[in-house]
Order: sequence, then C-alpha cells, then structure tokens
Amino acid sequence: MIARFVQPLWLIGVVLLMFVGGCSQAPQMEVSELAEQPIEFSYTLVKQVDEDDAQGKIRLINFFWYGCPHCNAFQEHLQPWLTEWGDKIQYRAVPVGLKPEWVDHARAFYAAQMLGGASSFHEAFYAAIHQQKRDLHSATQITQFAASLGFDAAEFTQAMNAQSTEAAILADNALVRRYGVNRTPSLVLGGKYLISPSTAGGYENMLDVVEGLIKQP
Repeated sequence: MIARFVQPLWLIGVVLLMFVGGCSQAPQMEVSELAEQPIEFSYTLVKQVDEDDAQGKIRLINFFWYGCPHCNAFQEHLQPWLTEWGDKIQYRAVPVGLKPEWVDHARAFYAAQMLGGASSFHEAFYAAIHQQKRDLHSATQITQFAASLGFDAAEFTQAMNAQSTEAAILADNALVRRYGVNRTPSLVLGGKYLISPSTAGGYENMLDVVEGLIKQP
C-alpha cells in the first residue's frame, strides 16, 4: 500500500485558508450592468503573473471543487464553450483541495485521470453529488462510487493515495495561492487574468469575459 500524506495537506489547507474563501458566490450583477462595464472591470490581475507558455494557444485554468453548486452549474456553460474555443486555448482543470473535506475529491480527480477515465468520472461525479444528492465525501464512499463506474476499487484506492497525486494537489494549492484564487469556480487566463463570479457578475458571465480578453488585440 502506498502511504497517504494526509497531514501535510491538512496543514497547507489551514495555512492557505487565510488567503482563500470557500465555494462562495458574490452578489450577482445583472447582465445589462455587466455590458456597461469596461472589460478591465470584469477581471483582476493575478498576484504573480506567469509567462504564458501554451505554445501558440492561450492557457485557461479552471479552479473547481466537485461539491460546489456553482462549479456544477458552470459545467453547463463550460462544456459547449470548450467545444467552440478548444482550438484556441490550452485548457486545464484544477481541483481545489484547500479544505480537509475537499482533499479526497481532488484525489479522486487525479486517480480517475491516472486510470484513463477522467472525462466519464468527472461528469458522473458531479451528477451524483448535485443531481442524485449522494453523500460522497469519504475516500471509501468515493472508491465505491468509482467501482460502480467500472474502475477497479483497489487500483482506484492506490491511485488516490499515490505520491504523484499528493504532489499534484500540493502544487495545485500553491498555484491557488500564487494566483490569489478566493472562490470556486475561478478562471485564470494566460497566467495573468483572474475571472471569478464576483468580477464577472455571475458564473454564467465568466466565459464572456474570457472571450473578450482573447479577442483583444
């Protein structure tokens, strides 16, 4: 059995919570109000700008948590948008694992990715939590759910506990701190622009802001 490194993740979660709020949603602006705002008021600059190395495409990072209802609702907007804009961007989903109760969800994301079933797991896990109202918080519950999708339970458990999974979560949490992400969902475009529900006037407007930034000369 590969050892789990639970304690360091709990500690970093406590530290980073000084910087990050939970799955929160600021009061939404009306779409008409958003349209009247210059695009520079629809995003914030990240704390530490990264050079965009997406090899001719624009890098887009989606910071999410499976248990966040706003992240779940955002999927309805995100998936069709990725179909349309996928050839212009380099997309990456990052599971936020700052709170102890979020860490196993992040582990599950990377386990499914490691075992080659990330897409099907991603959609099914969201649906199970938000549409079916299933209790999927503990590692045991998550592994049983993964097994119901056809994953081997022992392999999934091992992948959740792998050192590479722990390292990925620690790196993701450091990225959250670096970019100043303070809610889910949040998008970071080009290593420079942070778009959140509060800056965009609601999660349903976030991709409009992304499009506006991409189209800028």
